[in-house]
Amino acid sequence: MASDWKDSLDPVFRDFVKSLIEETKKYKDVYENSDNPSKVQIWIALGILYRKLLSIEGKLSEIESILNNKELKEKLEEYLKKL
Repeated sequence: MASDWKDSLDPVFRDFVKSLIEETKKYKDVYENSDNPSKVQIWIALGILYRKLLSIEGKLSEIESILNNKELKEKLEEYLKKL
């Protein structure tokens, strides 16, 4: 039996790959019924990663807004103390 190509990956990276493959299995009926299942599975994995990226970017934007507002608040407090 041939060895699994994932076994030759760095252990941490291998876990990420296996996790992503597991997530794509939610769409197994879609890629198995396509003309090119392996290609469709990769596109599904990219879609999953893109969705996660957008979520992280949204959260980061919220954090940046909070920090920016806090900085403005601190500047205003410093200004008011000088009056």
